[in-house]
Amino acid sequence: MCRIFTSRILNNKPPHIFEDGNQTRDFIHAKDTAKANLLALEHSNADYKAINIGTGKPITIKNLAETLTKLYDKPNLPPYISNEYRKGDIRHCYADTQKAQKLLDFKPAISLEDGLTELAGWAKTHGWGAVDLFEKALKELRERKLAT
Repeated sequence: MCRIFTSRILNNKPPHIFEDGNQTRDFIHAKDTAKANLLALEHSNADYKAINIGTGKPITIKNLAETLTKLYDKPNLPPYISNEYRKGDIRHCYADTQKAQKLLDFKPAISLEDGLTELAGWAKTHGWGAVDLFEKALKELRERKLAT
């Protein structure tokens, strides 16, 4: 989602948000995910167990989009709230991190704010050729009746 919003913003298009924007997700930095995987390899008490890796801190999609537009200095691109629904989407999705803390002694080290700032810094330098394929994907979702 961060990549999709970033490509939209870099192409001077507002982030497109399904539903009302109040659905929540849990975003974790890739470095923290890698750290959790290494810990799982090192801790035999985690063998064959399903362990949620995340921050346990939900953020609304609308808030995420607003944060990214600020980080890209694009206040003129407020998120577009479509009120469309995608088939199969769930309203709220965030991790219960108790097992990760207990079995792996894992806690994320990189905050969402720091991760998004890092992403924006990288994209401002390297992402100017970002291709925005969102409209094409949205058209396909609608054609297949997966977005209404």
